[in-house]
Amino acid sequence: MIDSNNKSPLIKTPIKVGVIGAGMVSQLAHLPAISRTLGLNLVAIADLDEALASQVARRYNVKRVYSSHTLLLDDLDIDAVVIVTHRNTTAAVVRDALLRGKNVLSEKPMAMTLPVAQELSKLASQRGLVYAVGFMKRYDFGVMRTRKLMADLLSSQRLGRLIHVRGKNFCAEYVGYCEDYLRSESRAVLPTVPISPMVPEWLDPELARKYDWFANVGLHSINLLRYLLGNALTVRHAVLHYENSASVLFDAGAVPVSFDIGRAATGHWEESFEFFFERGRLKLELTSLKQRDRCAAVTLDENIGDAKTTYWGHDTTQPWSFTRQMQAFADAVSGRGDALLASAEDSLNDMELMDNIFKIGQENKHG
Repeated sequence: MIDSNNKSPLIKTPIKVGVIGAGMVSQLAHLPAISRTLGLNLVAIADLDEALASQVARRYNVKRVYSSHTLLLDDLDIDAVVIVTHRNTTAAVVRDALLRGKNVLSEKPMAMTLPVAQELSKLASQRGLVYAVGFMKRYDFGVMRTRKLMADLLSSQRLGRLIHVRGKNFCAEYVGYCEDYLRSESRAVLPTVPISPMVPEWLDPELARKYDWFANVGLHSINLLRYLLGNALTVRHAVLHYENSASVLFDAGAVPVSFDIGRAATGHWEESFEFFFERGRLKLELTSLKQRDRCAAVTLDENIGDAKTTYWGHDTTQPWSFTRQMQAFADAVSGRGDALLASAEDSLNDMELMDNIFKIGQENKHG
């Protein structure tokens, strides 16, 4: 049994948190992260499959189990919620949570369309609530190392100018191993919340499935690119090849950024970013959800006089990205607004970029 009652020096009274959604990602990521987070007290779990919710709750010594998100949100004892539902219901559940005065950490995407995302961000701001979006890769120790190295290389110019950035994401399946998770024994249950629009009204219907896939997978990469490059991305060109493949060209100021994404089951986690300078390269290689407690690897190639390569591997001594994200959420709810690396307001930039990618890309679609 896992003890989920923690106290933090920053938070005098532990924040009482409920989790909405008891499926794979909740069990493998968010619930373990809550159990490791100072200042959070897990008090309730909700899932449409009440039997699954009950089994998961027993693992975490949670007494309150609800069969719908509305019942959990009506619990006045709960201060904050972690929302891990399917993306076609996330926005509606977030809206209900904000309207009931709950602080929110939701899985990405925050919504399926930009107008809905803007509405939710505005609602959280109006009500003075914390609203974080689950771009946990920003909290990865290797990502944070890369960002610090990038800032140093750009300011010192010791490798010359940054001349090109290249990113790829060809991950078709999770790789690695962590403990098994409980599965629902019931058939899929229809959502009990109104479903927000799944695609923008201007989108070519033939691109609907690709849009859904990109919102789930591609937004992570866009969010990371913005974080590492200081937010300055403009979409210049986009080609939407086949059902699950796309190529995007951005500008980051005067620097071209190429990004390719697709589904390829290679047996490896194929997600990386390379930053090419006139006299060197910085490379970031990310890890899978199931490779718990392994941070991203970083390589720095320097060609100043004698060539030199420094490699920081997949460190297992640093706190997991999901744990860092959950701690930042707890700290933000306690009053440290600067703790979040991925707020809803910031995440609107990702939604805007995705809009532009598909507006340009539907003029260049293949297959």
